[in-house]
Amino acid sequence: MNTNFRYIIILLLANLLFLSSEANGQNLSPASGQINGHQWVDLGLPSGLKWATCNVGASTPEDPGDYFAYGEVSEKDSYVFNNSINIQKEIRHISGKSEYDAATVQWGKEWRIPTYHEFDELEFNCRMEWTTINGRNGYKLTSLINGASIFLPATGLVDGTEPEFTQECGWYWYSGIYHAQANYQNIERPQYAPSFTFSAESRYRGFNARYLGQCIRPVSGRNRHVENPQTGTITGHEWVDLGLPSGTRWATCNVGASSPTKPGKHFSWGETASKSSYTTSRLSEMDVEDIAGNPAYDAATAAWGKNWRMPTEENFRELTRYCDFEYVVIDGVKGMQFTSYQNNKSIFLPSTGYMEGTTLNLRGTNGFYWASTTGYDSNTGAHGYIFGTAGGEVSGGGDKGYGYCVRPVTDNIPMEAKEIVPYDGEIGGHRWVDLGLPSGLKWATYNVGATSAEQLGRLFKWGEIYDVFDKRPKNNLSKKPIRDIQGNPAYDAARANWGGTWRLPSEEDFQELINNCTIAFAYICGTRGFKLTSKINGKYVFLPEAGCDRSGYQEVFFDLGWGNCEYWSSTSKDIYLYTYEDVGVSLSISQNLSIMNWDEEKKAYDNRYVGKLIKIEGGPRWYSRAIRPVSD
Repeated sequence: MNTNFRYIIILLLANLLFLSSEANGQNLSPASGQINGHQWVDLGLPSGLKWATCNVGASTPEDPGDYFAYGEVSEKDSYVFNNSINIQKEIRHISGKSEYDAATVQWGKEWRIPTYHEFDELEFNCRMEWTTINGRNGYKLTSLINGASIFLPATGLVDGTEPEFTQECGWYWYSGIYHAQANYQNIERPQYAPSFTFSAESRYRGFNARYLGQCIRPVSGRNRHVENPQTGTITGHEWVDLGLPSGTRWATCNVGASSPTKPGKHFSWGETASKSSYTTSRLSEMDVEDIAGNPAYDAATAAWGKNWRMPTEENFRELTRYCDFEYVVIDGVKGMQFTSYQNNKSIFLPSTGYMEGTTLNLRGTNGFYWASTTGYDSNTGAHGYIFGTAGGEVSGGGDKGYGYCVRPVTDNIPMEAKEIVPYDGEIGGHRWVDLGLPSGLKWATYNVGATSAEQLGRLFKWGEIYDVFDKRPKNNLSKKPIRDIQGNPAYDAARANWGGTWRLPSEEDFQELINNCTIAFAYICGTRGFKLTSKINGKYVFLPEAGCDRSGYQEVFFDLGWGNCEYWSSTSKDIYLYTYEDVGVSLSISQNLSIMNWDEEKKAYDNRYVGKLIKIEGGPRWYSRAIRPVSD
């Protein structure tokens, strides 16, 4: 094995604590149908995607099948760097392209290799269970939507001539590219390619060397369930219906542009006119959370009228979640094309570059687009969508003074197309719902830092009233002998930010919520999370996957696809090896995760797959989590 790449395997296996197994021949769902003689299963996925029951070259679900170097369409005797056809080629998305896609070549044009987002959809909507079927270890994926299942065997990989780790790990190619980023520059690494990698202990979507032999699980089709996708105009500006859950329509052009490929005008965040130099925004150092629809600050509303607005952070996340996106060239202009999984309609965001001072940077290669919501540092930063040749991301670090472009959206749609979370009243302008709980507690319908249920809000360390990216002085309550911060405006972020009778929920409040509600995964306006529905009166609250920062340095945030839903309480307690001075208690709801549990007898951690996990747990106070207020 080439030692340059052995470390990837060693790192994965170093975490391999155990292999659980079940009886051979565990039942899988019968096939839903077949295409070109190859069977598929309907997992009820939102995209309507069909997942094959077997890998390319396999005759049964547990058979690893054939091994392919990335972008090659046939097996070979050895897999080494020097015989890799595509090791340095600048190929990007290969799904469905007969020159590079082994699934398409081997099984026919209806089949193809999956994309990153299709693996993400599969993981999120299925319960993943490490098991053994007919002597082969692997993951059984059971749909949380309709109960159907498929099996991904541990395939190992080939580095040389023979497969290795065939009972310990699985390596599956998917379509895409590997890249590094520095200063908004996307640097492609053509010797690598994206890989879905797993063991009993862990799984992730990372990368591997293109020359290695890995397996492929084909997919077919997408659901075109919107029969008549709409387009139209408002105040002379065209919009496209991408079939998004929120019902939001996206404009086909930027503000100031005459066609989809034109960049249009650049704006500082919160300003409605372009200018000669971009250094500061009139909203710099002002804590304004969302400017959408405000004609004094929203460039889209000011230029196109009250029916148009800037997209929010959540609008951009919904766009990337429900559309396939690819860096393309249209009429000689480079940019990012988004094609709806729901109805195949598309929009194109041209590479606009960004203005800093009087200089236009990265025009022609990278795109910079403002969202309407503030960023991690709410005084100086704002959210936006940034992309380059290798991909894009929703970022919260854009300097408000820079000049970005604006792609408007419209909500001029029937209200029944949106799910409005019900509420029973307001306190200080913030909505609450009565779940009929024995305590009479009122639960807020959205998080601190949000204005609606689907918005993620801001993340706070325990006992801090300013979010994790705010530069104002912090309380730093680690090692401080404070057991409960409920209602204390110096430490309780709900009370400090919302005032009135709002406060952090206690551990007992969370327990009452769990005991009296059913908990189910849900999408609301394109945001994934969990709906907690009262067993008493049928009303509900929605807790979005707000993620968490466990680094302590505001650098590593959990991706939304992990299914993390973590919310601070006001209380602390002793746990494991920590005393209460280091610990805050939180509600944690997660899905499809293997977790570390403390074994009191062994005095050690024991890793087990738990599926959907609902628990109230203690964690270090320096973790950053969301806050959902309550009121008595």
